[in-house]
Amino acid sequence: MRIFCVGNSHVNTFSGEEILTRQFKKDIFSGQDIGAAVAYNFYEHHLERSLEVFKELGADNSSYWSLVVGEVDCRYHLPLQADNQKRTDESVVSECVERLFKSYIFLKDKGISPIVFSIHPTTTEGHSMENLERPIYGSWERRNNICLLWNKCCEDLSLAKDIPFISFYQYLVDGNNKTKMEYFLDYCHLNSKKVMPFILGGLNKSGLENI
Repeated sequence: MRIFCVGNSHVNTFSGEEILTRQFKKDIFSGQDIGAAVAYNFYEHHLERSLEVFKELGADNSSYWSLVVGEVDCRYHLPLQADNQKRTDESVVSECVERLFKSYIFLKDKGISPIVFSIHPTTTEGHSMENLERPIYGSWERRNNICLLWNKCCEDLSLAKDIPFISFYQYLVDGNNKTKMEYFLDYCHLNSKKVMPFILGGLNKSGLENI
């Protein structure tokens, strides 16, 4: 099995490394960070470049292609927009995921095999908007609930479109849905070496292929 990941800096989740790296090529996962990208406008602003990068990495129709975005949406944009627009968290999450899935459906219509991975939980740090290079909006409880909503929407749409969905979120929170920060490199990026067993376990359980 080969899985190619393109998106923002969180492609590093699949690198197997304990450092952030912009590009990697491993036995199972290969990926590249294309820079700042969010889920909401991925189809309009980032899909074309992503297709070029997938090809540069060597992805073809025999492999799985995954888009890695959503962490900053859940940590910042979605709760902020819900408050600004006076909408429920559920409605803004649903809209965002449906917009992201236009890219997955595009891939599938082209004969490519997409695969969707869960978002991971957000930092336990509290609301902090002083440094907009690392904005954190709302409480961790609200943000992680948004992550749960996100993953449920992704799972439901994946099922409806016959796209594999792999979740590893559940291993990174405690019984109160609080993030286990020991699995992180910094305030928002995961330590891939620590979480890779959860990802590989999810792939094995999925029945896609024995790896």
